[in-house]
Amino acid sequence: MIAFALLAVTLSAGSTDVVIEKGAPATVRFAAAEMTNLLSKVFGAAVPIVHDFAPGRAAIVLGSNGWSRAAGLRPETLPRDGFQVKAEGGRVYIAGADDPKSHPDWLVN
Repeated sequence: MIAFALLAVTLSAGSTDVVIEKGAPATVRFAAAEMTNLLSKVFGAAVPIVHDFAPGRAAIVLGSNGWSRAAGLRPETLPRDGFQVKAEGGRVYIAGADDPKSHPDWLVN
C-alpha cells in the first residue's frame, strides 16, 4: 500500500478525494484533473473529484472557495500564479492566485 503523510494529513489509495466547488473556474477544474491523474497513477487506484467532503476520507481541497477561506487561505494577497497550502483536520487546502478566465488546457493542448 502506498500512502503519503503531508503535514499531518495521510493520503492513501481508496481513502482520498480531490474536492472542488461546483462551478469552479477552468483553472481549478484543470488542476483537479491533473491532481487526480497523478495520484491515481501513484496509488494504482482511482482518486475521484467530488464536490463535498465524505466522512473518514482525506481531502485535497483545490481553489479559492468558502472552504479554503474558512481555513485561513487568502490567495488574493499573492502575485499571479502564487499559491498557498495548508493542512489540517485530514484536509490539504491549495489555493492560488489564478486568472479565473484562463483556460490552461488550451495552453497545454
